[in-house]
Amino acid sequence: MKKYLELDDNSFKFKASKSWCGKFKLDYRISSRKIIQLISKREVKSQDQILESAKKFQTDIRRISSQFDSNHVFNTDQCGFAYEITSARTYTFKGQKSVYGYAQPPNNLSTHSYTVQYLINLAGQIGNVFVCLQEPGGKFGPLVKQDLESYLPSNVTLTCSTSGKLSTSLTEYFLEKQVVPHVTKDFLYIVDSWPGQTNIDTYSKFFGQANDMPEITLKVIPEKCTPLAQPLDTTFHRQLKGLAREILAQLEICVNVEGVHRDDNWNPRKGVIKLNSLLHFFLSAPIFTPMIKYSWFSSGLSDEKVEFLNVKQVCFTFDDDEGKLWLTVLTSDL
Repeated sequence: MKKYLELDDNSFKFKASKSWCGKFKLDYRISSRKIIQLISKREVKSQDQILESAKKFQTDIRRISSQFDSNHVFNTDQCGFAYEITSARTYTFKGQKSVYGYAQPPNNLSTHSYTVQYLINLAGQIGNVFVCLQEPGGKFGPLVKQDLESYLPSNVTLTCSTSGKLSTSLTEYFLEKQVVPHVTKDFLYIVDSWPGQTNIDTYSKFFGQANDMPEITLKVIPEKCTPLAQPLDTTFHRQLKGLAREILAQLEICVNVEGVHRDDNWNPRKGVIKLNSLLHFFLSAPIFTPMIKYSWFSSGLSDEKVEFLNVKQVCFTFDDDEGKLWLTVLTSDL
């Protein structure tokens, strides 16, 4: 009706009706969906501008990435995790007024979060997983630090902050621990528009001739374009979280299996570190290299479309004997 009134054409007759609406939805495959985010009308109207910015950025990266070795074209991004991943849905009887979910005590584990950050390259490789825990005062106490160091896996780089999110200083720590060891020649570094990682002065502390290090070419994804043009967002993070949910669901099943210790696996620090070490262990396997390469294609930053197997196909598609083997490996690692 709004569009009809905007047309202001007396020769065009239109009558709003439920049947017309139903047929329209059927013809164009439109259905009722849950709203996951509220945005302003200005953002809706600027979608064309966002798409144009993303397209321009994608073209630019495809052009200049050929000047670098594929293992020196990097993308990094933060990914938030709840300390306890719970489902928003459950089964219950029809008509039941109150529907409750289950969470480990303390209950705020499901509402408090920590941050993980991966570094991937165009060749399909990943660096160690960088984990930022949420700690009071933004630092580990002496006893906690000593305890953490006693079991910290080699594939996890650990830090913390008051919010569980990264700051500018922690971005520098990430560069020192995660990027510097991986670069031996000039490289392309792609990040989103979060201010904590867009200041070129931050990178000049580590790279360039003054530091006897390779030169960095920093490219910032335009604002609002990360769902379209960031490799980690378009494929990798979705696979990462899917694998995490499956592992934790399996842990619920195996809670009484010999060798699976509740205190170790539900302790906020130990559980998080063990989970992310295991996630990294799986996703760094050579079988997932094509999937990481595909992340660059799905984000429009590469023209190379590769065939790949996703997490579900690799880890959760098997016959009975393979399923028993997966269960044995999983419980032994946990």
